[in-house]
Amino acid sequence: MAKSKQFGHCRLCGNYRPLTKEHVPPQAAFNSQTIIETTMDDWLDGDFMRPTKGKMVQGGSSHITLCRDCNSSTGAWYGNAFKHWCYEGASILLATGCEPQLSYPFYIQPLNVLKQIVSMTYSVNNIHYLVENPDLAEFVRDKHSRRLPSRCRVFVYFNIEGMMRRVGNEMALLRLEDGIWRGYNLTEISHPPFGYVVTTDGSKPDKRFCEITDFKRFRLDEWGVATLNIAVLPTHMPISLDYRTTNEIHDQAELSRQRSKSASN
Repeated sequence: MAKSKQFGHCRLCGNYRPLTKEHVPPQAAFNSQTIIETTMDDWLDGDFMRPTKGKMVQGGSSHITLCRDCNSSTGAWYGNAFKHWCYEGASILLATGCEPQLSYPFYIQPLNVLKQIVSMTYSVNNIHYLVENPDLAEFVRDKHSRRLPSRCRVFVYFNIEGMMRRVGNEMALLRLEDGIWRGYNLTEISHPPFGYVVTTDGSKPDKRFCEITDFKRFRLDEWGVATLNIAVLPTHMPISLDYRTTNEIHDQAELSRQRSKSASN
């Protein structure tokens, strides 16, 4: 029996059509292996440092979110450039023993890479993201456009340790040094060798991020050299903007237990 098609509103164009599987990131960019997808409930119900529950998925991380036209066009326009970008990043990590300390040149197609990153945010968000950011979607759908909305900023970090994150646009809260809590509207996607944070409120949530928003100044398919100083950040928790090491997580968990014990005595 033929498998029935899944209909819905395409996350990128908004049209109600049969939806196709969109790999985030593209399969050719180190996203073809078998993975275990876990929900927040799976994570809370297990060992948060070694999640064992979840759904086994073959062929890489994917989402049924885009219509065939949007899926095919973005893949054809931006996929190869994004693959090349990821391979360059992996080469730098290998050459430096996963401890890059300097700025390194990337010979890439910057605008293509930027558009692929932005397009991925639509597949990890619900349809409300398109409703709230139609101009950002137009930046992706018009392959020649360099009109990235001024409120949108794109950041990258190296990611080689921890879990893969797919965190849709949310108000992430951080406690600043002065004791003030601040919220950020952002989407975060991590998949070795990189992690990406796209904000839609003009903010830069972490000073360690390397900003690549200015990739928009290049033309489609134009090659250029981008010299970038990219920090290596771990993602051990399924929470956006949490880059604590395992030792930091355990130390803070132990401190919380001690405080709770003292409060109960």
